[in-house]
Amino acid sequence: MTNEKFEDIWDNIILKLFDEITPQKDVFIASRSKYKIYKEYQKQKTFLKLNYMENPNTHLDRHKIAACMLYAIVKVQPIRIKKVSIWRNFWGNKRYSYSFLMLNEYLGLYTAFSIVESFREYEQSIDKCATFQRSGIKLPMTCNGEDYIYNTCLDLYLSKKKNKINILTFANVLFLLEIGEFPEKGNDSLIESEIMK
Repeated sequence: MTNEKFEDIWDNIILKLFDEITPQKDVFIASRSKYKIYKEYQKQKTFLKLNYMENPNTHLDRHKIAACMLYAIVKVQPIRIKKVSIWRNFWGNKRYSYSFLMLNEYLGLYTAFSIVESFREYEQSIDKCATFQRSGIKLPMTCNGEDYIYNTCLDLYLSKKKNKINILTFANVLFLLEIGEFPEKGNDSLIESEIMK
């Protein structure tokens, strides 16, 4: 990925998602995060090409690109909690929710979704006769009281602690989410009946 393309992703995806998903008064993006994410992305992309691709000079598909970016964001942890907020919670005997502590994982996952969608939209704009037309990534229903995004971010959060995030696995997850058809909300009985089998 060229530096110019990464600048575009940083300005139009990452920063916009940061503004949407974070409580601005409590968090900030750490200095040099942009540089560190780009460097980590390039490192993972190169490793993937040299170790897993039949031809290391070929381009990665959109799912692997998105998974490398997801990995880079989760590893670098660009979103930081302001010290004043940490102290306020400490003295108020409050705890941060997992959702709050997983803001970097949310940022990484939503960035990956955006990258996959932007590639798909670009391909459709070139090929006016494209038969694969869906409105965004569809997410499966869950039965544990939390949504699919939360569960995936929790997986990333816990995997990061042991440095066990697998880029190829997440590329496969992104591929399956892109092509998958899942029951709409309200079809919980269908999911429950499948689990009970």
